[in-house]
Amino acid sequence: MRQVIAFSLFIFSAARVSPAPQQQTTLSIQDGQTLPLWSGAAPGALGKEEADIPVITVFLPRTMSQNTPAVVLCPGGGYVQLAMNHEGRQVANYLNSLGIAAFVLRYRLGPRYQHPIELGDAQRAIRTLRSHAADWRLDPSRIGIMGFSAGGHLAMTAATHFDPGAVEIENTGFGVPDLRSAPRRPLRGPVRSGAHRARQKQQQQQRQKQRIPLL
Repeated sequence: MRQVIAFSLFIFSAARVSPAPQQQTTLSIQDGQTLPLWSGAAPGALGKEEADIPVITVFLPRTMSQNTPAVVLCPGGGYVQLAMNHEGRQVANYLNSLGIAAFVLRYRLGPRYQHPIELGDAQRAIRTLRSHAADWRLDPSRIGIMGFSAGGHLAMTAATHFDPGAVEIENTGFGVPDLRSAPRRPLRGPVRSGAHRARQKQQQQQRQKQRIPLL
């Protein structure tokens, strides 16, 4: 009996000294919030109208835990308009249902703006998410970009044209890389020698001779 009482007192005392669970800090962004990509005029801006200001619209899942994956969404529209509903909001809501934070990009459009302005807006959106990853509970190693139609072209271009992200590029420009100075990547697949190509050509000629002529 004394052992049972002593054991009960031990559990009670341990429960009293156990630390309280830490509360998460208040999230600095809100669902539905629109954030400009630059605090001032965007590089290459030709005015101060809405069409001259690239922004991202925030779509958050119901629960924002630490290291939430995120995606930048680029709606299509032929680089002259944006399908912000069915290629922006609706897709963002679906990603939210999977626990992914979505940021719909309103990039600048033609004919007023031309390449590389749109690419710079997409790159800036990715960098904005990475730079605020800790405050916004995002995982900086799991930030993607996707799009549809022209937005898909833009997402692909941003995913394949990148640079180290120098400080001066972050603050003043786009950082479109100079591909001429980029290190060459090794070729994928077997390297074909001249003799191999000659054999392929000879085999092709032989196959053509064996064909039955048309009547």
